[in-house]
Amino acid sequence: MKSLKKTQKLQQVRNWIPKGISTSHYIILLFSLAILLYCNTLGHDFVQDDAIVITDNAYTIQGVQGIPGIFTKDTFFGFFKEEGKEKIVSGGRYRPLSLAMFALEIEIFGLHPAPMHAINILLYALLCILIFYFVLKGFQSVINKDHLPFLAFMVALVYLVHPVHTEVVANIKGRDELLALLFSLSASMALFSGKHLRLKIISLTLFYLALLSKENAIMMIPGLWLFYIIIKKKNFTQSLLLIWPLLVSGILFIIQRSIILGPGLGSTPLELMNNPFIRINGNQYEMYTAWEKGLAIAGNLGYYVKLLIWPHPLTNDYYPYMTGHPDPSRPMIWLSISFYALLLYFTWILRKKSPLIAFATGFFLITLFIYSNIPFPIGTNLSERFLFIPSLGFSILAGFFIFKIFSTGRSIYVFGSVIILLVLCSFKTVTRNTVWKDNFTLYTTDVKVSGESAKALNAAGGVLVEASVKMDNDLKRIQYLETAERYLRRAVQIHPNYKNAWLLLGNAHFYKDEHNEAIEKYEQALRIDPGYQEAKGNLAFALRSAGRYAGEQQNDLPRAIQLLLRSHEINPTDTETIRLLGVAEGIGGNHDKAVQYFYEMVRLQPEHASGYVLLSQAYRNIGNEDSSNYYRNKAMELDPNAFNQK
Repeated sequence: MKSLKKTQKLQQVRNWIPKGISTSHYIILLFSLAILLYCNTLGHDFVQDDAIVITDNAYTIQGVQGIPGIFTKDTFFGFFKEEGKEKIVSGGRYRPLSLAMFALEIEIFGLHPAPMHAINILLYALLCILIFYFVLKGFQSVINKDHLPFLAFMVALVYLVHPVHTEVVANIKGRDELLALLFSLSASMALFSGKHLRLKIISLTLFYLALLSKENAIMMIPGLWLFYIIIKKKNFTQSLLLIWPLLVSGILFIIQRSIILGPGLGSTPLELMNNPFIRINGNQYEMYTAWEKGLAIAGNLGYYVKLLIWPHPLTNDYYPYMTGHPDPSRPMIWLSISFYALLLYFTWILRKKSPLIAFATGFFLITLFIYSNIPFPIGTNLSERFLFIPSLGFSILAGFFIFKIFSTGRSIYVFGSVIILLVLCSFKTVTRNTVWKDNFTLYTTDVKVSGESAKALNAAGGVLVEASVKMDNDLKRIQYLETAERYLRRAVQIHPNYKNAWLLLGNAHFYKDEHNEAIEKYEQALRIDPGYQEAKGNLAFALRSAGRYAGEQQNDLPRAIQLLLRSHEINPTDTETIRLLGVAEGIGGNHDKAVQYFYEMVRLQPEHASGYVLLSQAYRNIGNEDSSNYYRNKAMELDPNAFNQK
């Protein structure tokens, strides 16, 4: 009787799990689906942090000539181009491999995003295939060999369609995450393939490449150590001996990184955009207490779980205070603490009874730990891209549960629900990709989700101001500027010391011809940072425009001269400000001062005829005909029609 029941159960398994599908069929399905889901990114532009690593990186844009600089400097150095500024984010960054790839692609294809997007898609397709093989080769001891290909396919499929991966694949900069996991799994597969020294050397090399792609690959060492303990049933010492190639790679990388960036992880910056665990009290920053930091971290970790289980809505920005304050009354914080305690419990308690589940939960916890801000500050609170490696643990768990549903012959409704969920995830992935088209689309879409993030509000305001400048439609231009102003005002309410938001708010007022308001905002940015060169330049320009308006439209020469003198003090080499001062003094009857300004204009631009024309006229106004004729002749030499131009 027991034998009959067992046969019937096995028959159920055979009826639910597809038969006759070869490994090559699964691979073709995964590869094709990856291309299908992400092919709509091929026409996308460079977006967000692509500027840091590609378009505005002094080394990357040189092509292959920039590769030596890429490997000998902090990843951000080529963007900031100034010693020390690259360490604005805590700990520095050393990820030369992806930048070297970008440099090579620029050498071959030029500075075009399409080939880079295509390579990201291909790498993601290869990664999903590698995940299939990782499960196929790694879990032979815990899953029936006949059913293992289907389990491997479901794990890879869950990973492939998950919308939380769109940031990495659709954003070219996400190449570092792609390469880190791709090389890490390749190194693991080399270890699985045998004990030959050649395979160990290959594994060591591949993992070293993973670390050169992104430092978070280092967490694959404890992740694989856990694999050998739980899945392969090795003891502590045996597991360490089996993963020695990864340990050697890790040590070599840490030494190299320390030589390039210096020892340690750097100091924690006291700036809200690069440190989520501070608050602003008046004009001063205050560090969170240990209790507040713990609450904030717990809330952020809970948000990661939410993103994995319910990946909607998604956004490019989760900067403070989008995810909430460290308030102990928030249920999310205590739910998060309880959930992670359960994950730890299940990892321990199920390590023998259900090793696959124990490994999946343990791998998720280990690989997410580096992004938790517990071991060291990472410069932000959370991001979708930080789930790229940890989500492999989630995918193993979800894929296993789907496999169990199929294998136990659940009702057609359960089967249909699983299919619908996978289709919905695929749909979300495709539609989310469209948001990564360009900065304007990304920032103006995501600000509706991250409406309490100063960074998101600032980014949306910035692109709206930039877009308004290029518009011929005055009504739409004003609408864009007013929307930008609203976002930027909210940004400085959240973060009063956000100097870039004050700058952009000044720009919004300037393009609305609200010069006084623009001047006020630029001055506020300079009060926050007196050395803020962009704010100084914009303030000088706004003062010049306000001075012109006061003189030409309001006939208020004293105010015009006052504003122009302030502009001249900030930027003493701006010839247009000097010209306006000369004209204003001349109209006011101060011809000697007019001569001084026009002479300064000629000194700065000796090749331009316009300055000599004005100087000639100024000398005539004071009755010096000889000097007037001299400069008239100088103007005519440069431009015979100089005195015929209006």
